[in-house]
Amino acid sequence: RPPRSTLFPYTTLFRSGFPRKASQAEALVNGDLRPDVVLLIERPDELAREFALGRCCDSATGQTYHPRYAPPPAEVQERLVWRVDDTYDVLNRRISDHRSSVEDILATFEGAGIQVRRIDNARSELETFGEVASFLQGVAMAKLVAVRDQLSDGEREASNMTLAEVAEGLQSSPSDPVDVAPYCLLEIGRAHV
Repeated sequence: RPPRSTLFPYTTLFRSGFPRKASQAEALVNGDLRPDVVLLIERPDELAREFALGRCCDSATGQTYHPRYAPPPAEVQERLVWRVDDTYDVLNRRISDHRSSVEDILATFEGAGIQVRRIDNARSELETFGEVASFLQGVAMAKLVAVRDQLSDGEREASNMTLAEVAEGLQSSPSDPVDVAPYCLLEIGRAHV
């Protein structure tokens, strides 16, 4: 994978439930996978328990289902298995562990200048998705403006670039070269990769 560039940084996504400790967050902050933003999607404990205690998996495909939130098709019913680690006691321990570590984890990211956003998930999934999408769109627009400003440093014409032109300039080359610098050129008023 090519090295991270200040002009053309990569977008990194992290898996749900990670990091679980402040030390893991610290490793991310100081490593190659430093996030641009952190989203904490919060759900009340009772809703989290209801969802987790109802999860089951298709033993053939590994697909997760839930009788209420994601019902399985009829042909899958006989292959369903319940997760053995989804018990009330285990879930209570997980929730307790989360509650005791989440503030330190978020403080690690915030202390490193990484924007943290808490999202309330005690509502419809569409409302939650709408808030997440709106927030990420704002972050992306701010990054595009920053790149445009960086490109226009000393180039008056580049400052007149539209955000669409900047975004076009950020597109990866089809061959995804290890070193993108030789493939980047700045023409007056337009960036190309």
